[in-house]
Amino acid sequence: MAKVYREMRRDELSPETGSRFIFGLNVLRQAIEGADLERRLDELERKAGAPSSVTAGPWRKRA
Repeated sequence: MAKVYREMRRDELSPETGSRFIFGLNVLRQAIEGADLERRLDELERKAGAPSSVTAGPWRKRA
């Protein structure tokens, strides 16, 4: 994101294009953060002996 910002400041990238890049990068960042938090929560639940939030979610088929 910093590189996109610098390129916009130097007029090497239009603000419209830069904004689109930054929006896409932000969406990607949020997805990575969410996946990391889910992984960390699963690890804590595993250590605590609790059922995983992923396997216990309402969208999962129960066996």
